[in-house]
Amino acid sequence: IYSVKNSILNLFLLEAFQHTYENALYKDYDSILNLIRHYLLSHKEKLNSSLLEVFPKVITKFLEISTSAQEKYALSIILNLFGMAIQGIPIGENQSNIEMAILAYNQSLALTKKEEMAGEWVSVMNNLAGAYFSRLGKNRAVNIEQAIQTYNEVITVATRSSMPAIWAAAMSNLANSYNFRIAGDRSENIETAIKLC
Repeated sequence: IYSVKNSILNLFLLEAFQHTYENALYKDYDSILNLIRHYLLSHKEKLNSSLLEVFPKVITKFLEISTSAQEKYALSIILNLFGMAIQGIPIGENQSNIEMAILAYNQSLALTKKEEMAGEWVSVMNNLAGAYFSRLGKNRAVNIEQAIQTYNEVITVATRSSMPAIWAAAMSNLANSYNFRIAGDRSENIETAIKLC
């Protein structure tokens, strides 16, 4: 039963990635996200912790067949979009969805060179930081520290002059992360949050 269940989940994820890929060709990310979310919602019974178990295997399959630079770039976008879609799904096991998003973002980053694709890299890093901040199932203090570290990396590339909207969002999210920070002195964290705003 276990292997049959995993085979069904593998197939579902392969279909979801294929659905993402087919829609990624349109380059309208909001529409793509809505289509992917609709697809995931129509299969909500499969959004559970068992899906998290097979998720890395499916990503590995896609990495094996993506050999050219263009295919790797497309896969990095697919992984980022899939992460955004699964993280934003209000059903299923929320923490499993966040863990899948974190896996997808990290795999996307492995395919995204900061120097060559700064905009895509910043997008993935910003999404990863948000996922760390939203992650509750593991050590909350560590997750917030990961969010802070990741937002700090974002603002080294997305500067006020180069990417003002992304920089402003990252600064706001960084301030919010300091506001909720568990590590360190509480009053210093709040002062840092205020300075970032």
